[in-house]
Amino acid sequence: MKQFFKAKRAILTVKEDKVNLIAKLRKEADKYPEYNVEIVGVRNYYPQGYEKAVIKSVLNLDIPVSELPMKYGVMVINTTTSAAILEACRFNRAIIERYYLINGDGVNNPTSFTARIGSIVADLLEQSGGVKDDGLDKSLIIGGPMMGTALAMDDVVITKASSSALVLSTVPFKEETCVRCGTCVYSCPVGLSPVQLMNAAKTKNKDAAKGLNALDCMECGLCAYSCTSKIHVTEWVRKAKPLAR
Repeated sequence: MKQFFKAKRAILTVKEDKVNLIAKLRKEADKYPEYNVEIVGVRNYYPQGYEKAVIKSVLNLDIPVSELPMKYGVMVINTTTSAAILEACRFNRAIIERYYLINGDGVNNPTSFTARIGSIVADLLEQSGGVKDDGLDKSLIIGGPMMGTALAMDDVVITKASSSALVLSTVPFKEETCVRCGTCVYSCPVGLSPVQLMNAAKTKNKDAAKGLNALDCMECGLCAYSCTSKIHVTEWVRKAKPLAR
């Protein structure tokens, strides 16, 4: 990839708490000094996986939300894509399978699979011991706990973009009125005003949604997670996006 992009540097980032992994990777990189590959530890916080957060952590470079890192001479490629490129170049192999995780407190035996593209989540749930029969309501979330999508049925197909399915016990809560505490603003990694975007969505105000940069939202879920009133703020911001378009 470094050769293909004519890049001068290659930086492999790892969460800094993975001390043993960093040491092993640096030992391997030292064997090939001609490739100039650096192993850099980054802080373990969410959403550190957001490409512009990684660039800020490693290069101290601020890239505007509306612009691509490529414009600034940076390419960010995740590990799954890197592995897929290796498979394609070395073995002439297409992406036909994914690492897939079945997890959550509602699963009897959380399991990590190498699953073929096109597999059914229901089959993997069955191989994970099925859903716990403990009398509690369950939620099925495709994707991670913060950015995943809740589904009503488990007959969903695994795609190239799939990574995990979570079965979580549903915790009842009461949504309260916004108290204007500002927590959602402080937690937003791209500097948006989620409550104002929520109000724009409720009133279907297109000009406000556009002016508040609704399309910059990466839907990380931090505004809803941090909300003291338990409001589904992220969902409202998601509804503001079509208005901004």
